[in-house]
Amino acid sequence: MKKNKNAQKLIMMFLILLVLPTMVSAGLGAKFGFSKDTQSDTFNKGMTMIGADYRFSAMPMVDLIGTVEYSWKKYEAGGGIPVSVTRHFFTANASVVKPFNMSLLKPYAGFGYGFHVLGGSVEALGFTGGGAITGSGFHIIGGLKVSPPAAPISVYGEYRHYWTKFSGVSMRYFSLAAGVMLGF
Repeated sequence: MKKNKNAQKLIMMFLILLVLPTMVSAGLGAKFGFSKDTQSDTFNKGMTMIGADYRFSAMPMVDLIGTVEYSWKKYEAGGGIPVSVTRHFFTANASVVKPFNMSLLKPYAGFGYGFHVLGGSVEALGFTGGGAITGSGFHIIGGLKVSPPAAPISVYGEYRHYWTKFSGVSMRYFSLAAGVMLGF
């Protein structure tokens, strides 16, 4: 009887190891897009954004996504005196998304939390000054991934809406991006 139990455990472990690689997937991607403050057209004129994503799926119900993004915008201001203003924004996020696996198209939706650094610099009359503040906050995410069957590459587009608090000041903004992901 004991040998039979050990044989059953061995067979079960073998089956789990056989099926596990089909249940676990990961991908590394690069994206390009823009981000914009939803509360101020003057302060944030829309910024170019680049980023990288790491997607991990070990469960059939949810995927985990780690993201780093960098946004920037340089513009001239100041009327009669030439003033150059550069704004930059760095964010690192963790998200949980629910994929809706249809054949080729895979929409997803979820939420997450992130850490943010908002900075800027001003150049005028040969002088440069600047600074940065840090904050954290929540976001919602929605996107569409296109994954051709048996292809290791997929493309995706996504929207994120952020609620971030910087030193007592709240900020809402969104990002819209498109990217390419290599799965392994």
